[in-house]
Amino acid sequence: MVTKKQMEDIRENWQNEELYNAKITNWHYINCFMYIVFSSIPMEKIPYGNSEEEIMRKIQINSDFADLGCLSGKDKPRTIKEIEEAFFEDLKSLGFKYKRVAENYSPVGKETKIAFMIIFSFHAYFFHFLREKEGEWYHKDGWYSRPSKVKKSKYEQMKRKCDLFMYLVIWRED
Repeated sequence: MVTKKQMEDIRENWQNEELYNAKITNWHYINCFMYIVFSSIPMEKIPYGNSEEEIMRKIQINSDFADLGCLSGKDKPRTIKEIEEAFFEDLKSLGFKYKRVAENYSPVGKETKIAFMIIFSFHAYFFHFLREKEGEWYHKDGWYSRPSKVKKSKYEQMKRKCDLFMYLVIWRED
């Protein structure tokens, strides 16, 4: 569930790229969901040297941002509709308003445009987020990377292979 510390952190960082980047001491504990909402409080530190599967299992057990629905209590979604609802509830629990928009929508005021994508694989799903800055898409691609610009060809490939790809704007009213 969302803590007061997380809410204050996101509120303080909201749309302040310079402050947000300065507060993060280790990008390894920030994921793509945290990146789009400007959350700089690191996830629990996971020891190195383990298998990737074990690291991911520990992250999922110990992190509110590791799976959709963990922040709102709508965890373990199974269908596209449930996954979408869980994400929207997580946004609400973090104090965000949101609306779906078209790809060519230009954010106004305190809005930040994001892309939300889901890929189903066997009995699991994988989610990923992009954040638009000055007309370009950026993402946090994996646990061990820094945020980076998404090349146009990769962006188009992501859109094609997803089971769900939607654009939203999110904003805060506080």
